[in-house]
Amino acid sequence: MLTDLETKIKILKHNFRILNSDDDEVSAHIYTILSHDILFFLQTEAAKNQPIWDQESADFIELFNFLYNHKIIGLITEGEAKALYFLAQAMKNNQEPIIEIGAHLGFSTIFLAKHKLVQTIDNQFNDKLREADPLWRIFFANFYNDEFLFADIRDHETKLEICRRHWRLAGVFANIKTICGEAKEAAALMPRASMVFYDADHDYKSVHDLDAYFSKIVSHGVIAIHDFNEKTPGVIGAVYDFYLRNKVKLDGPFLIDSLIWFRVK
Repeated sequence: MLTDLETKIKILKHNFRILNSDDDEVSAHIYTILSHDILFFLQTEAAKNQPIWDQESADFIELFNFLYNHKIIGLITEGEAKALYFLAQAMKNNQEPIIEIGAHLGFSTIFLAKHKLVQTIDNQFNDKLREADPLWRIFFANFYNDEFLFADIRDHETKLEICRRHWRLAGVFANIKTICGEAKEAAALMPRASMVFYDADHDYKSVHDLDAYFSKIVSHGVIAIHDFNEKTPGVIGAVYDFYLRNKVKLDGPFLIDSLIWFRVK
């Protein structure tokens, strides 16, 4: 039996397809309209599956404070960083690496790479931060002290150079391999993975391309997506679409702040 949400989506898809035959565009538009309903639905589902970490980790706290004190920060919360740290730790005896899509300045990569080999893909590794992200600088300044955030970023550094400096300082450089390119094209080059972490473009189609990576995740592995919140309807829609298509193969969802993840059965 269809839920009320699924019924709404079915009716809207039927009506919109009369005007537009592109399924991706139709889905993206509908999921934007219903993003609050979908967000509430998946948050409610996640509330049934609250993750419980065995104990507080002195190692995690020490690492998080070390990065903060060295002005290495990112756009994930402490709770999200902790979740990534423990998810990766749970995979440490699994030989398959973690695939990260979207590294920005390499902050989240550090929490994954403390326990595992990480293959990270970013299409902006060769960009220079100040030239590439002028609008982001304004955005950051509204949330952080601008001098504090950029104090460790040197003029004319590329994002990859910044990441590598951060990774060396955190002691995880040897555990990280990088590819500069588009995630969809890079998928064919990727090995089997114990975990896939997506934190890149927020539009529906880009997140929807996760399908190319889902088949690479081993049994009991994890697929995690960041920025699952009301500000990113494209992420909400793509995650919901992914969940509907694959829920018989998944445990979850699990949710910490704006980080949502599923375990592969």
